[in-house]
Amino acid sequence: MANQHTDSIAKEPAQAEIETLLPKVVAHAPGEAVEMLAPYPNEFVAKMLTLLNPALAQDVLEGFPSERRQKIVAAAPPQTRQQWVRNEAFPESTIGRMMEPALAVFHPQTTVAEATQELRHLVKTAFITYLFVIDQNEHLVGVVAMREMLLAQPGQNLMRLWFRVRFISRLRCQSSMP
Repeated sequence: MANQHTDSIAKEPAQAEIETLLPKVVAHAPGEAVEMLAPYPNEFVAKMLTLLNPALAQDVLEGFPSERRQKIVAAAPPQTRQQWVRNEAFPESTIGRMMEPALAVFHPQTTVAEATQELRHLVKTAFITYLFVIDQNEHLVGVVAMREMLLAQPGQNLMRLWFRVRFISRLRCQSSMP
């Protein structure tokens, strides 16, 4: 019991400091944000970056020296870490660098009840409008609107509810702004 109390006390100042520093980081250019975050531990920086717009987070992350950047990425939650690595592969000023991890991702055989149970956890931290249905190769095959989930029977599979994705082209949307 004492350890739980001590742990929560230790976490509170870090959270309070993140909440205080966040507006300052957002208000500055990525290079200045790197300077502000440099003295903090990797876990703190990773937490801060997860709260930023994905494009800004990527720009700030790239401002750190390679070795430090790798440690910050390693300190991030697994889904975020994977997304940061994916985003880094896209050229600068492309939409790919702004992507966030998809949260509501399910297989076609998932029932409405199973998806709903998972969604109850996800909606506590994210706004979710659509469920993404993927095949065994993790390719998008359909999208389910929350309205369809609401009206469905709990035992129905998502494959009976989705709007099938007929084709997906690789779009490389480049910003026309410098």
